[in-house]
Amino acid sequence: MNYQRCYLEILDNDPSVDNFKLTATALMDIQEPEEAIQYYEKALEKDSENLNLIREVGHALVMTHDYNRAIKYYEQSLHEDPSLFDLRIDLAELYIKLKAFDDSKRVLIEALKSIKQMKDDIDNKTRNVDTLLLLSKVYLDEDMQGTDWKFKANPDAKQALIEASKTQSKVIEACRELSSDRLDEERDKAAGISFKLGKYYEERDGNQNDAIACFNDCLQRNNQHKEAIVSIARIHQSMGHNDQCEQFCNRVLQIDKSNEEATYMKANLMLMAELTDKAMKSYKDLLDKEPDHHNILGNLIELMRRAGSITDISKYLENAELKTQRSKMAGLNYCKGLYSRYNSEPQKALRELNFARFDNFFGGKAIQNMIEIYLNPANDMIYSSILETDYATTTENI
Repeated sequence: MNYQRCYLEILDNDPSVDNFKLTATALMDIQEPEEAIQYYEKALEKDSENLNLIREVGHALVMTHDYNRAIKYYEQSLHEDPSLFDLRIDLAELYIKLKAFDDSKRVLIEALKSIKQMKDDIDNKTRNVDTLLLLSKVYLDEDMQGTDWKFKANPDAKQALIEASKTQSKVIEACRELSSDRLDEERDKAAGISFKLGKYYEERDGNQNDAIACFNDCLQRNNQHKEAIVSIARIHQSMGHNDQCEQFCNRVLQIDKSNEEATYMKANLMLMAELTDKAMKSYKDLLDKEPDHHNILGNLIELMRRAGSITDISKYLENAELKTQRSKMAGLNYCKGLYSRYNSEPQKALRELNFARFDNFFGGKAIQNMIEIYLNPANDMIYSSILETDYATTTENI
């Protein structure tokens, strides 16, 4: 209350636009958006064309969670002045938050049309790139509301990324001509766009050659882009190009010695070369540094099972149990369930996996393992105990 009173006293002495805005901002800082709106609106009465104030009212309305009111405000403001580009983007982002994909696409397409009416300078080119990237995200996010988005082509998203890449190249060229200090930043941005396009080719079109070309283009812009290097290694592994895979794994590990995916791929290459001990050592070294890294631990369990030494994992499970915080228990449950499954303890495995199946990261893998246990309880992992228990595959279990 005292905090608020200080600003109100300032307003009593000087009811200027800046002081109304200052008071509103202070109220936003203490999570009082409804009151903040009143002061932003008073500031707008004195300076009705101030874009920042118009946007701040919108942000405050969103903070109240009265989304219908916020949408009405944005749409009305844009109807009165269609040139408010930044407000249009704010509205699109609100629609995305609400998963109103058709409305967000409509607003973004209108934004792209409005850019064509603007001066063709570097700032508007940048606006064009940002809008295209947001539009591609909308197209892809809309697909991902379903379960069958993998290898599902989306020509609209692809075209938006291609146009963003081309326009970003023009931004970089403009930076060179202006000797702008933005050049490095814009190159990094171009690298990110090439990476997104590479992921599209890899995950949606299934076109590995085009994906590699985009990832290489990303690396030409930023040779330290770990995700692009890992992606190239992963594609080479899937194509059976083991030497190239190892080369890119080594390149990643020079940048990030603890990179999980590169370490795992390299361990798999070692297994293929019958260097099982070296493969497992890679994981054990990582777990010595970070015992509660459950994804690595799960991978080590898989490797040790394949190597026929599953019982040796107990030490690492015990270390993980000592270090694991409550917020990461699902990962530990998954690893314990996986170990119990491979250690001929299906009922114990199901109990642990059942705890993990609600987790965003481990849930899918936990459910897959549960299904495999239910469908095939008499396989080699539990043949010794199946006849001694009342455990059975039933319609209810499935």
